[in-house]
Amino acid sequence: HPLLRMNPKDAAARNIKDNDVVSVFNDRGKMKCKVLLTEGIIPWGVHLAEGWWTRHFYEGHHNELTHDIPTPSTVSQGRLRYESNFASYDVLVEVKKALRKGE
Repeated sequence: HPLLRMNPKDAAARNIKDNDVVSVFNDRGKMKCKVLLTEGIIPWGVHLAEGWWTRHFYEGHHNELTHDIPTPSTVSQGRLRYESNFASYDVLVEVKKALRKGE
């Protein structure tokens, strides 16, 4: 299952423990998955490996948090060179402990 990697200091401020189910959300959407606390993630950052299908999440999907606005790398002379992509490294989210389904 997908694991959201998060710094323990950020998790402590949100009363999140290792292996808790968390809700990750922004103004575009939300997803739910388990969290893995690690010092390997800088404070104020989170990480989720790509490649997961919707069925792997408790709710939602990480693509619901992104956008498909064309970036300079996809546009040439005012036209799309290839299909739009998203900047997954540039997605602002909030994380909170999920209490039950639907929250």
